[in-house]
Amino acid sequence: MGLGAAGRCGVGQLQATLTSISEEQDILVEGLVISSVPSAPNTAVLSGTSTVDPGNGAPVLPGVPFSATVVANPDGTGTVTLNLGGTNLPGAAISEGHLTVQ
Repeated sequence: MGLGAAGRCGVGQLQATLTSISEEQDILVEGLVISSVPSAPNTAVLSGTSTVDPGNGAPVLPGVPFSATVVANPDGTGTVTLNLGGTNLPGAAISEGHLTVQ
């Protein structure tokens, strides 16, 4: 997802799989990005609402607010730090795809 000349992007999607070490389950996060703003060179902060599937048979949680700080490296790799429902999660390397912040 690239940022336009005005520094904002329309909408987009965020998909993340969080692996729980203690419970050996995958937590699936699917979000609708409603705002993105550059915060430093090659860095953007995305925000919106998401649906969280805890992956343990519990009900899916709709409408969970999120923000994600995305940092792109010149080689297309990067990192993302996610705040999900007010909880800051540790930063993680992006393991699939190619990342560009313009």
